[in-house]
Amino acid sequence: MNDTTEDRKKKRKRTKVQEKETVLYMWYMGDTLDTMFTNVMYAESEAFNHSALCYLTIQSSNWFFDLNHTANMHADLFLGSNLSFVVLSYNNFRDVDQARLERILTPLQTAEYLYMSEIGLSEIPPIIQKNFTTLKVLGFMSNILTGLSPDTFNYMVNLRKVELQDNHLTIINVKAIKSLLKRKVTIDMQDNPFSCSCDLRLFLDEFQMYRGNPRGQCNWRGDPAEACFEGTEYLCQSPESLKTLHLDDVIITEQQCLLTFQQTVVIHALSGIFIIVFLLMIVLYRPVFLLSSAAKYRWQWRYWVYMMNVRWSRHYDGPYNRRARYNTFVSYCKADSNFILTSVLPQVERGRRLPLCIHERDFEPGKYFTQNVVERMEESRQVLIVLSNAFLRNDWCRFELFVAHRYGLIHRRLPVTVVQLETLHMEYMDAHVITLAAGHTLPGVAGAG
Repeated sequence: MNDTTEDRKKKRKRTKVQEKETVLYMWYMGDTLDTMFTNVMYAESEAFNHSALCYLTIQSSNWFFDLNHTANMHADLFLGSNLSFVVLSYNNFRDVDQARLERILTPLQTAEYLYMSEIGLSEIPPIIQKNFTTLKVLGFMSNILTGLSPDTFNYMVNLRKVELQDNHLTIINVKAIKSLLKRKVTIDMQDNPFSCSCDLRLFLDEFQMYRGNPRGQCNWRGDPAEACFEGTEYLCQSPESLKTLHLDDVIITEQQCLLTFQQTVVIHALSGIFIIVFLLMIVLYRPVFLLSSAAKYRWQWRYWVYMMNVRWSRHYDGPYNRRARYNTFVSYCKADSNFILTSVLPQVERGRRLPLCIHERDFEPGKYFTQNVVERMEESRQVLIVLSNAFLRNDWCRFELFVAHRYGLIHRRLPVTVVQLETLHMEYMDAHVITLAAGHTLPGVAGAG
């Protein structure tokens, strides 16, 4: 069809694409307007809203679609278009956020042929995966695609060919590939850096089964279409021993991969057996040691568990910041309470501004014993320990002794004084008792009571 010069001027005037040093080619193919732009600098909203325009190629136009170039390329430039064949290759989509990318591509979801080679994307856009159901050919070559999810192509029910050459695919999700082969889709994945390991074994099985003819030619336009891998450049890039070996020649058996797994299982099994044997030896040859240790140190565990709970609590504000409420925290066994109440309490409290802290009077009802011990000791200026054999036999008294030992000797915060009521049996003595009694026992008090 021949257009007059005036007709061509009118058509160019109506377009919303602004040109700068642009070569614009237009020709009619039946009722389809085929257009190709190069070096176009600006595209406004609905730039391609023309019912006759079905074929569009903007390849190598150096368009930048990111947020820094919104004044150049409007996000709605494809709005209202009726395109079935679109080539967006060799433009820049690298820094486009998902919202803007979805807005740009949504009007193209009725396209049957979409080519997006070397546009800087690391994944096939989700809008294409889910909404481009009429696609017959998807070209996504020379991008930075590193993987495929199992459902990447599930919604592209009319797909006949997918081109993924020259990406960064090392391990291929075989479920994504099987879904394509089941629908007789031709796949082109040449020039990817394949990692020829056990992780690629299932893909290799499919690849070698659907390799097609030796020259890698597939009849994807036929009816019915042919499921096969197109092209010849399928080479291993790792491991080093298999580098440049063609995928046709790679042999990775199930037995080889199972052997590696079995070796791992054996190692874990042997490690477990060793640990069990070691524990059995301890139990069989040192039962007395284990049982006595468990009995001896269970009150220390109680302290550590309590302190961990306190420190993890939102109300914990440190152990040394409370003002003193008591002059002395008195640690004693209930069996010796008569001595405390009748001898110690009246003599020591007389005339003092701050009282003693004793269990019967000053522990707060409703609180755990461990909590009472730690909090009351923190509120005291010093600790008085009344030692007796009954004291050392009692777990809770041992707990108080341990707390006093930590505050007095380790944290060096509280002065600790020890009153020994009687001769202590050696079977009750341990490092905490000996350390406290050695330097803190009041002279001449042993045997009192």
